[in-house]
Amino acid sequence: MLLPAAYRQRRIIYAFASVIIGITIYLTYSRGAILGIGGALVVIALLGGRGVIGRLWQSRRGVVVAMGGFALVVGAAAIYFALARLTDLGSVSLRRDIWSAALHMIKDHPIFGVGLDQFANQYPHYATAAVQAVGEVYTSHPHNFLLDYWLRLGIIGLLLGGLTIFLFYRFGWWLWRLTRNPLHRAIVVALLASMTDFVLHGLVDQAYFVPDLALIFWFTLASMEATRRSVLDEKLSIRRTTFENNDCRRRGVRRLTLERGVASGGS
Repeated sequence: MLLPAAYRQRRIIYAFASVIIGITIYLTYSRGAILGIGGALVVIALLGGRGVIGRLWQSRRGVVVAMGGFALVVGAAAIYFALARLTDLGSVSLRRDIWSAALHMIKDHPIFGVGLDQFANQYPHYATAAVQAVGEVYTSHPHNFLLDYWLRLGIIGLLLGGLTIFLFYRFGWWLWRLTRNPLHRAIVVALLASMTDFVLHGLVDQAYFVPDLALIFWFTLASMEATRRSVLDEKLSIRRTTFENNDCRRRGVRRLTLERGVASGGS
């Protein structure tokens, strides 16, 4: 719905796809996914909300009304079951034990971490008695992307990863303020929302160190860079056109002045 009106067909296709994806995410019963999607929707509401709400309010097409009603029903059901799911703290206690073990690993290996893909080998030595009692001693990652960066890449990797994400947000905010092109703004908002989902979901689950997630992360960064180039090319084109128009106007004024001077001299 962030896309301009010229992309009406794509908006409808993407809206249907979003409903299907939303149902799929709900059926995973993933708290991290719910947290990430919620944060992404907040970003969309803050940076693109006015345009989205305005278009939905003005639209009278039956498909939008039908999809809105369907989304409302699904959303209400999802919230009800999600709250019930979130109040079940069964895996929260396990996450807390994993984070505690990860922090103890960091205490023992603060500079270089434990190395790439070594968490699974080290975790049994740090697992609490409660975790060992239920047999959960084969966890392959600490279920938190900050701890994961630190343990796999060391303190330098953590700092570089955090700096990359910080610069992405700063860069995206700058682009969002710079451009007035609705398509560019829609892309920037979508990319910022995607990174927000990465960060929030990554606080409680795997976020980067598997091929598909790493690919999505760098695709998001590359898309922001491609959008930056498009925005700057558009700005440059506008300035060039303005300069040429002003130059033509100045030439026209000079010619008119010269013609008037010749005419007055001849008379």
